[in-house]
Amino acid sequence: MWLDEHSATAPSTDLHILAVNRSNRLPDPRGHRSFRPMKHSLVYHTLSGSNARLLGERRLTDDLHLAFWQNHNDRVHYTKDKQHTLSLYLNGGHGSRRVDGRYRTSGRTGAAGTLCLLPQGEESTWEISETHRFAHLYFPDRAIKRFAERERNMDPQRVQLPDLTFAQHESLEALTRHLFLTAANDNPLQVEQKLLPIYDCLISIALDQPVTQPWRGGLSTVHQRRLKEYLAEHFEQTLTLSDLAGLVDLSEYHLQRAFKTSLGCSPAEYQRELRLDHARHLLSSGEQANSVAIACGFANPAHFSRIFKQHLGVTPSEYRTLA
Repeated sequence: MWLDEHSATAPSTDLHILAVNRSNRLPDPRGHRSFRPMKHSLVYHTLSGSNARLLGERRLTDDLHLAFWQNHNDRVHYTKDKQHTLSLYLNGGHGSRRVDGRYRTSGRTGAAGTLCLLPQGEESTWEISETHRFAHLYFPDRAIKRFAERERNMDPQRVQLPDLTFAQHESLEALTRHLFLTAANDNPLQVEQKLLPIYDCLISIALDQPVTQPWRGGLSTVHQRRLKEYLAEHFEQTLTLSDLAGLVDLSEYHLQRAFKTSLGCSPAEYQRELRLDHARHLLSSGEQANSVAIACGFANPAHFSRIFKQHLGVTPSEYRTLA
């Protein structure tokens, strides 16, 4: 579960972070599928054997993994990994220096909000003298190459991610921070919506192109109706962008942007509103909150209660009493 903002004191630049599960086994975010052991990157394994302390982690999919760390008084050498690592400094970082190759004499240090990208196959060495917190996204090369081919209609071999060290990039920072705020029980639809823009931004950086401008094209009336009907019939199920995109013969990223342009919200937000509407109806009919949570597709009663109160101002039980 995530540390609640009221239960822990953290600097303003910090994020909500996952509490470490004692068994190191997290719930499968897709719920209905069986759990498979989490695959860790070499960067993750290196940090696990260093002075760094794992604050939390979450597997997003079989090969996408988030981890939150704190480190101090350490020297870390990352060997050639088979995955990319995108890192965001959450707080501190002024005591963090990269000391391999040309970086040895650069004098540059980290800071809250700066980013590092460690491409697969690269090596690097770091010295840490002060306590700082940072978040990592580990992802495979095939994921971003697939995105380039499907969404940008480009030769995936053109995508060679650059080595970034203490980079300041407003768009990428905002997108990365948004992903790292992903709640532990976000459904795959929400995770995809936060991840795909990061891939798009990284490709723009790799090609030295401007970041993609906001999408202006919307959905046709026929496509809007088809998607609305499908969501209304399956709102309680675990859906993905691929499920929805296939209905209207669009790519996932195209569908995501066109949906928001036409309907003013993301597919995940639209699904959430349908769930809340049905939940209100069931609660008004006298159904118990726990059974309503299951019927409406929420991850668990606590997740249902949190979302319900966040959007309606009262808990499900309070709403049932008032109704």
